Amino acid sequence: MNRKNQLALTYSRRIQRPNYQSLNPFKYQLNELSFSQGNPFLQPQYTNNVKLSHTFNYRLTTALSYTRITDFFARVTVAEGETSNFLTTLNVANQSVYNLGVSYPKKILSWWDVYVSVNAYISDYEATSPEFLPVRQETLSFYGQNTFNLGNEWRAEVSGWYNSPSVWGGTYQTRSLGSLNAAVQKKFFDDRFTARLAMNDILFTSPWAGVTQFGDLFIDGSGGSDSRRVAFSLTYDFGRSEIKKARKRKTGLQDESDRISS
Repeated sequence: MNRKNQLALTYSRRIQRPNYQSLNPFKYQLNELSFSQGNPFLQPQYTNNVKLSHTFNYRLTTALSYTRITDFFARVTVAEGETSNFLTTLNVANQSVYNLGVSYPKKILSWWDVYVSVNAYISDYEATSPEFLPVRQETLSFYGQNTFNLGNEWRAEVSGWYNSPSVWGGTYQTRSLGSLNAAVQKKFFDDRFTARLAMNDILFTSPWAGVTQFGDLFIDGSGGSDSRRVAFSLTYDFGRSEIKKARKRKTGLQDESDRISS
């Protein structure tokens, strides 16, 4: 439009094929009450996306997008009788996502940089399987990062993210979760030697909890990992700084490789 206002309109269409294990019809025993079984009739899912974005003064970006996924496939737990169940992957719904996103990098002071990203979106799952319950969820997500250049090759960072209740994998309605992280690093010897101390998920708020129902089976579950941790690292760069790094390109072979999973 002019030097300070730019508009962009994009459209994409993509096919996502299931991994080969999801197509394997043989049973794999997980424990005495559960087993896993692939679905040889599983269909690929198709994604259509259209996005209109506006950038002001090369910094403030606002984007409005609509995504439509047909034949959405999800990992579900199916009851088998009253004492056992099995995991499988099914085409369960058509999904629509309406998203409004805003991102903004800002230099507060000469030594302090801030980046903020906020997304508000609605996920609407229309059931195509009789046992799948339609789901509609409004979600707000936030990411913020503060970077501090403290002089004498010292650098610090404080970042965090937050997700309000959302839908995971098309089936689990999860409660809110987030993470607060911090790090400090120091460079020596012409930026070749780096010492870094990092703390992740300081408040231990990233473990998830949620509920799902497929057919007559209701599950109230939770999980997570040892996400709250402290790490100290020392690295030294032996390479020549004037040599450019090789560009990484994703090809169709990578898509096929991603489908091979255990």
